[in-house]
Amino acid sequence: MPSNNCLPNFSSWFPGDIILFCPKQPSPIQQLIETAQLKAVASIYASLHACWTHVAIYMGKGLICDATVSGGSSQYPVSNLLNEGSIRVRRLGAISDQERIDLANNAISQIGIPYSRLKAFLAGIAPQAPAPIRQLLQQFPALENETFCSEFVNQRYIDVTNTSFRTQAIPCALPCSFSYTGLLTEVQIGWRRARHLPIGP
Repeated sequence: MPSNNCLPNFSSWFPGDIILFCPKQPSPIQQLIETAQLKAVASIYASLHACWTHVAIYMGKGLICDATVSGGSSQYPVSNLLNEGSIRVRRLGAISDQERIDLANNAISQIGIPYSRLKAFLAGIAPQAPAPIRQLLQQFPALENETFCSEFVNQRYIDVTNTSFRTQAIPCALPCSFSYTGLLTEVQIGWRRARHLPIGP
């Protein structure tokens, strides 16, 4: 990941692109996510997918929208992530320009949704058995109005394109789902020198 006041060349990115994040120094929570994802991806390439512990939607103009423990669903500059680890950009091929705009608008409309540590925890410990989450939602309907990063992104794609990144192998949407899937293609990240990196909230 380039540093030294470098920013991605956003001209090759489109609204609705998916941003994956791999931390340089994983926190205890990120380590738990990676461990859970290693178990979820039954592949010799599991470690290549499991290292991506966060996912967001690109909004355009250098901004992303996601759901985090500290802020719930919110929007902020992608530059906030650059010094903390590596990013990867992926794109759904069969998507129209209008759907890209609709994805960004759909994400904006969901800003402010609280983050659910409990749902994220259950998805992590039982990625191949989503039944516990469904049972929990039946007992605590208020949790339906809470989210975590991969569920937030997956639901935006369901709402706009009727595409889900859940699979038989990984029925609960995890960050690695967006690395593992063949529905997405890679977007080249070019880099440019920036005098000042934007400061987020």
